[in-house]
Amino acid sequence: TGKKSRQVVTGPETRILSFDEDLEVLRLSTGKPKSDEALLSTCFLQVEGNKVSDVVELRTADHVALRVALSYRVSFVRKNGEAERWFNVRNYVDLLCDHLGSLLRAAARANPIDAIHQNGTEILRAAILGEKKSDGPRAGRSFEENGMWVHDVELLDLRILDPEVEKLLGDAQKKAIGAEVARRDQMLRLGAERLREEVDREILSARIETLGR
Repeated sequence: TGKKSRQVVTGPETRILSFDEDLEVLRLSTGKPKSDEALLSTCFLQVEGNKVSDVVELRTADHVALRVALSYRVSFVRKNGEAERWFNVRNYVDLLCDHLGSLLRAAARANPIDAIHQNGTEILRAAILGEKKSDGPRAGRSFEENGMWVHDVELLDLRILDPEVEKLLGDAQKKAIGAEVARRDQMLRLGAERLREEVDREILSARIETLGR
């Protein structure tokens, strides 16, 4: 940055600073969850394959507290060939985590705990990246402020903070699994019985035909 100009140098490249130029410094939030207590100062920005991890506390529609650990895949996109806007936000990590955390909390408040427990990954990914398309990938989440684009999110961990609720859901899941296994066993038995009866009918029909002849 200079008194009258800004320039983004995409490296590796040698660039000699003029007398009135200095490096633009980003100060990025660190930790999990992200905070401003220990900022990372840097003049470099990774524009492809960036990875930002965070921990967010949520509350469902039925007031169950959750803690989720996520990893965001972030790239920075040029608009009209301009890269200067990448540095318009000094702390892009704070902007990213605050906005996406708000979206996650809204998605959690709209769903009960059983829906989050069964399909939490899909619900939270849809809140950030948009709904899944049949003809292509999700749209992702763009930030006009600095050209940031979140193109993927990975749900690393989802933990229910109330141990009693977690035990109830675990027991219910075990019962559901047991019921599904029992249903499949009964369907197998039904199929075997149908096959046996069909064979018996074919044998009886053959005997009747023989006796008739």
